[in-house]
Amino acid sequence: MVLYLEDLGIYSTRTLAFSRTYKIRKYIYMSELIKTSENKERELEEQLKKLPKEKWKIWRLIAVGIFMPFVGPYIPMRRGMLEDRMGYQDAVLLFAALLLVVIPIGCYMHFQKINNEIFDAECELESLKRQNKLNVQNEISE
Repeated sequence: MVLYLEDLGIYSTRTLAFSRTYKIRKYIYMSELIKTSENKERELEEQLKKLPKEKWKIWRLIAVGIFMPFVGPYIPMRRGMLEDRMGYQDAVLLFAALLLVVIPIGCYMHFQKINNEIFDAECELESLKRQNKLNVQNEISE
């Protein structure tokens, strides 16, 4: 939100007064810009703290991978349970072989997603800091 002095009822007719209101308006805009960028920086830093913890949520996938071969044969299907058609041992081996391929792929995709999110947050944070630095330098030079 930008607060203009005209909104407060302050109008000026002189050139000097106009330049003052312009500088005040610009100062208010810059302070609002700095506040919003600081809030965004704070949010990104919090996100960077939380993301490495997300990697450890992979235990759910591993637990399903261990548990599913023993329960999977009893899941009802269109032609009946897999345990009735193949036998329990063969069905467990089939599920285990299937999950032996799927679990590492799922783990890799999960870690890759988290690493990409961390990289994106770091890049955005660096860009914000650089932009804030340029804004402050421009404000000082004027």
